[in-house]
Amino acid sequence: MLRHEIDYKMPASLGDEIVLRTWVGKASRLKFERFTEIRRKSGRSNTESSGDDINPPPDGFAVANNQVLAQARTLWVPVDVAPENPSAFRRCPRAIST
Repeated sequence: MLRHEIDYKMPASLGDEIVLRTWVGKASRLKFERFTEIRRKSGRSNTESSGDDINPPPDGFAVANNQVLAQARTLWVPVDVAPENPSAFRRCPRAIST
């Protein structure tokens, strides 16, 4: 791993259902990006809603569903860890680089 960036947007609370999603971004022979997103699937709220996007709160905190809680970007560098050449780069696997 060369770089890891995390943007914390909102906290999750005990009892929240969360959804994690990850995907590969730009890829080259020497490095590739991987993105991660964490969203609240269900939570608590003290506001009325006409849809299913908000659940009633037991303690008065307002929390809307489907909010982004955190986003991350990681820059990966494939490395050959063979003892005879520990710092040489491998080719990025075809499944990642296409």
